[in-house]
Amino acid sequence: EQMIPTERELTDEFGVTRNTVRRAIDELISDGYLYRKPGSGAFVCSQPIPRSMQRLSINRDREMHKRYKKITVHVLNLEVVTGTDIQTDILGLKSSAKVYHLQRVQYGDGKPIVYESIYLPFMYFSKITKEECGVSVEEIIAKHAQFDTSRRRRKIVVEAKESTKNTSSYLEVPIRTALLKLKITVFVGKVPYYYGSASYPGHSYT
Repeated sequence: EQMIPTERELTDEFGVTRNTVRRAIDELISDGYLYRKPGSGAFVCSQPIPRSMQRLSINRDREMHKRYKKITVHVLNLEVVTGTDIQTDILGLKSSAKVYHLQRVQYGDGKPIVYESIYLPFMYFSKITKEECGVSVEEIIAKHAQFDTSRRRRKIVVEAKESTKNTSSYLEVPIRTALLKLKITVFVGKVPYYYGSASYPGHSYT
């Protein structure tokens, strides 16, 4: 990633005020040419690449592997929760039912690519540990699902969202940055077996 000169260096080079430089940088960020990393400065954005709805797993996405030399997964948290809107409204479970909630970030060459929030009903999966969650979601499902995974179908909702304080921190972007968010519910028959969301920085993907 390429960092642009500091505001002071730009004001000296072009003989303009600090406010003029700041407005120019803000406009370039809004147009998707730059992004600001807190505490570091402004950097040039890579050219956006398309995200296929048929290739939700980064580990299986050839375009991602062409773009990045090394893709890694950082597991933020794995906990068993109850009483969430996801389990009652989307997964159709009782509020008292236990659900695994997995949060993680995938990186390309050390830069955040996507923040994932995944819900796996306790009753449909064998015991999952945090140490196992650095692999693709497909591998986690294949190992722990207690149902016939060959009969799955997916419902995908694509949304444009603004980043919150938490997602901004995970993806290293300013608060209220445009995000491409995929919301995936997986069914066997009419029964929803798990749910996950994947949030991508809007300036990086189309």
